Amino acid sequence: MKNYLSLIEKTNYYFFRLFVFSATFATELFRACALAWLILWFLEGRWLKKSNFKCDKLTIPFLLFAGLWLYQLISMLWATNTMAVSGALERNIYFIVFLLPVFWGVNKNYKLHTIANTLIISGLVTSLIYFFTVFYITNLDYFFSEVKNVEDSKALLFPWTQYADFSSSFKHRLTHCTLLIMSIVFTAYMFKPWCKRYGKSLSILFTIINCSVSLFTIYLTGSRASLIAIPVLLILFLLYHFKKQRIFIWSAAAIIAIISVIVITNHPRMNNLDFNAISNVEQESFSQDNSTEPRLHIWRIALSNTDAYLPFGLGAGNARYFLTEQYIINNAPNPYIQHKAHAHNQYLETTMDLGIPGLILLIACLLSIYLVAKPKTKEYASYFIILIMLNLLTESMLNMSEGILIINLMMFILLMMNWAETKEIEQQQLLNTVEK
Repeated sequence: MKNYLSLIEKTNYYFFRLFVFSATFATELFRACALAWLILWFLEGRWLKKSNFKCDKLTIPFLLFAGLWLYQLISMLWATNTMAVSGALERNIYFIVFLLPVFWGVNKNYKLHTIANTLIISGLVTSLIYFFTVFYITNLDYFFSEVKNVEDSKALLFPWTQYADFSSSFKHRLTHCTLLIMSIVFTAYMFKPWCKRYGKSLSILFTIINCSVSLFTIYLTGSRASLIAIPVLLILFLLYHFKKQRIFIWSAAAIIAIISVIVITNHPRMNNLDFNAISNVEQESFSQDNSTEPRLHIWRIALSNTDAYLPFGLGAGNARYFLTEQYIINNAPNPYIQHKAHAHNQYLETTMDLGIPGLILLIACLLSIYLVAKPKTKEYASYFIILIMLNLLTESMLNMSEGILIINLMMFILLMMNWAETKEIEQQQLLNTVEK
């Protein structure tokens, strides 16, 4: 029996690492690994022992998200399309399932530093795989030509412009960039442990390589929310670590802001924006290469019909069908109607689905992560919250099982940080008691 438990515990831990590693890969693989880990966690039987049950303050965000799921269930009472509610409940079921490992914890094999390293390596590996895959696809003619000469090799195309479209077929650009930014955050978290183990020189070298590759990939991928989030998080990092050096902070913040404005305004995905076309929803103004302009059209249509869904919403998952009806009424281009384009703004979509109470609950879920975290964990919780809150401005992450899994995974890693900090505080208190 002991050998069986030991095997299950180790397998459970390795599958969690596989779950973390798969986060930056295709959605199907990510979901499969999440399901495999949850099944193995269940088979371990931690939930059978009362002694394993623990209630940390950072479980509150999980309970609030579970409350959001219950409110979605209740919204079936007034929803016009109950099937849409069922779909939303199915996507968000992870908020309920994750409560089990949240309250009954994980076994002793789980090592926070190894898990953080796993996410960092995953981001680095997928960045390189996606880049070279796109490079190969964009140069098929060269690779398959029978005769190759020097002039042909000089003509090899680097996927500067094609990368954003091609990479999105592997992984949604926003979710991939979100994970890459979190890998940079965990690089900062792991820097001191790396210095102790590998020395300062190697740690600095790897930090530079990882951050450079991640930032370059984010730039190529072209997620605007991520491009805006990076300077914000960098300034926040300076505030955390250089509090007393105000002149340095202000100077660095000004330089970061100037560079960021130059980079963002000159990015290829910003050049095609036509804000003057917002009042016209015409076939000619719609462009598959320009995803911001469609968002502006969608937001205008949604905000001009607030009477239809305030104050209590249309019911979970119903916003998309309501918008489709509005697209038809407003003579929107066919792509809007065919794809049933959602709001591309989680705050707006939640308001349309669940009304003002739902919006308040969503914001409470996110802010609570920071409010209940312990002092050291607060820093990393703040990075995650700001990143997600910015993401939700341009994407309905709760409409994607991938987005829901990422939120749950990151919250769970933050919870593990909280557990580690709690253990550290308890050990310090015990040491102080012994010394007295």
